[in-house]
Amino acid sequence: MKIAVGMLCAIALWGEDRQTIDRSFTLPAGPRTVEIRGISGFIRVTGAAGNGVTFHVEQRLDARTPEGLIRLKDEVKLRFTETGGVVKAEVEKRDREWEKGQKVEHDFSVTVPRDVRLVVRNVNGEISVDDVRGEYELKTVNGKVVLNKAAGAGTVETVNGALQATYVDNPRNNVTFKTINGKIELWLRPGLDADFNLKTMNGKIYSDFEMSSRPTSAEAAGEKRGTKWVYRSDGKAATRVGKGGPLFALSGLNGEILIHSSGK
Repeated sequence: MKIAVGMLCAIALWGEDRQTIDRSFTLPAGPRTVEIRGISGFIRVTGAAGNGVTFHVEQRLDARTPEGLIRLKDEVKLRFTETGGVVKAEVEKRDREWEKGQKVEHDFSVTVPRDVRLVVRNVNGEISVDDVRGEYELKTVNGKVVLNKAAGAGTVETVNGALQATYVDNPRNNVTFKTINGKIELWLRPGLDADFNLKTMNGKIYSDFEMSSRPTSAEAAGEKRGTKWVYRSDGKAATRVGKGGPLFALSGLNGEILIHSSGK
């Protein structure tokens, strides 16, 4: 029995490969971009002073057989490139479906300069960005997206997951948040001047900011309930806060839309 157990353990270990990958880059002054493209696993990005970009990646390849693991090692590569103020980290794989029992994960912990433009793509896993003030494109399929201490404009999308964003300064350009299954929740600064296109089919829209209606095919009507304004008009509302300004396009299917004043 002891020999049999030992053989089983050896086979199991053959089917798994774990590796820690660390890379560092220094970006030049001026416009600069960091791009991260994953497949499965979390992606966490933190802004910091300076010009450095550091990656700490936990890579896990798992297959039920040694032959499957060998194929994964050959077909999955994490590649880093740096050209003209752009640093890219991308998980590449050959164009085929994973076989049953095969698993690939990369957990990214990344530090970037606060003013970079950030492009993050994922498939299965959450994205979180903290204290990055530049523009952003953040997209995943299965997982939530959290944006904290932001100031720039950009796009945030998922299919299955919630979207959350907290701003230290209100964006000066257009912003898009889109999900299918999940709540959208924003914290914006007092003194907001912005326009909103709001859409949700199965959920209400709440706002700490008083909103006036903008013309649309279904005129929005607001009702005050306690300290919040509630908007619902066939799942769509086109509204304005203050004098109007950058457009916030917030779209969901199953979930509420909540717009908070972070000064309250």
